[in-house]
Amino acid sequence: MLSFEREIFLKISLLLALLFPIILYARPDNPYEKFSARANLSKNVIVTWEYADDVDKACAELNKKYNVNPYKVKVLACSMRTAHFLTYDVCHIVTSTFTTMGILGHEIRHCFQNTWPGHPKY
Repeated sequence: MLSFEREIFLKISLLLALLFPIILYARPDNPYEKFSARANLSKNVIVTWEYADDVDKACAELNKKYNVNPYKVKVLACSMRTAHFLTYDVCHIVTSTFTTMGILGHEIRHCFQNTWPGHPKY
């Protein structure tokens, strides 16, 4: 039989082992971390911004419209390069009706860079 302290230690260790990948995966972006604009795929992007009360539903509809696999996680926002018009790429952003500058900036970066090293894959 395990001592009480040993049992608590094992339970906490198991909990941390299970939570570690979630914590690592859910690492929030640092809004002050610098990145290179040289990684941009385009200099000319027309951005449209839609806001919705149900972001998951709006993003699922956008993914379906452009034949993109649905997200496997609940999203706070999404963006998709949807067209090319003359010398411009067109990018569509969806956020909640009440969002943050960090979320909007994250999606704007997707419009210009698509993805980047360290960004989680959904």
